[in-house]
Amino acid sequence: TRLLYASSAATYGDGAQGFREQPACERPLNVYGYSKLLFDQVVRRALPDARSQVIGFRYFNVYGAREQHKERMASVAFHHFNQFRSDGKV
Repeated sequence: TRLLYASSAATYGDGAQGFREQPACERPLNVYGYSKLLFDQVVRRALPDARSQVIGFRYFNVYGAREQHKERMASVAFHHFNQFRSDGKV
């Protein structure tokens, strides 16, 4: 039996370190991202003894109109778009 679970791209925080599944890239900015990262870490510790395949999906938020009211909680895509618009780079 496989274990498939939903993690989150919120584990990467603002993405300044990139979006790789490596501890150096995992810097959650809120409790939601931190809780997802904690479960990912539990899974990592259990993997050496796992008899089944374990897969975590780090979904990114869907980007859409009217995200500005979310402020810091808006999607990474929203923040990167605004950064690109103001600085010309991400």
